[in-house]
Amino acid sequence: CFGYDAVAAKITQLISENGIVCMDGNSAADFGRMVKNVSNCAAPKKIKYEAVCVDDIFKDSKTLHKELEYFLPENLEDDPAQIFGKIYNKPYHSLYDEAKLAELLKKLESAKKNGEKILLYGHGAASEDFQKLADKILFLDITNKVMFERIRGGAYTAMGDKEGLSTGLQFRKLGLALKY
Repeated sequence: CFGYDAVAAKITQLISENGIVCMDGNSAADFGRMVKNVSNCAAPKKIKYEAVCVDDIFKDSKTLHKELEYFLPENLEDDPAQIFGKIYNKPYHSLYDEAKLAELLKKLESAKKNGEKILLYGHGAASEDFQKLADKILFLDITNKVMFERIRGGAYTAMGDKEGLSTGLQFRKLGLALKY
């Protein structure tokens, strides 16, 4: 629990003073826990906002796995330890379902126009598609130890994964270098 309450209070303040706050972060960061703490801080202060998880707009796990195969080849002859990959040189939004992205952008544009408050959080919340709409951008970081514990404990899944990949594959996808 170290630090979560103080950070949640600051995020709550930023939401109250701004329209759209984007919270991106370490791939294995516990966004859900932070969003819950922010909600607990905002409720007694009667700060009204909507929390929107950007993870919901990723392409499905099978599609992402196929599209990322070139960047994370599963070739045991050339890479028996499965530790090498290639830099993902496509725009971040190529990981998103196009229709869901368009719908979310429309929602954010409307919220901005109408002065509504939104906390957009999750993997890619600070990517190029959302930066132009953001009033504040935050990065939720964690230590490597916490990251490894979350992966090994099954508390983290790779972007777009709803089915639960093996721990080894989770670590490989975590190491995929994304270009913002």
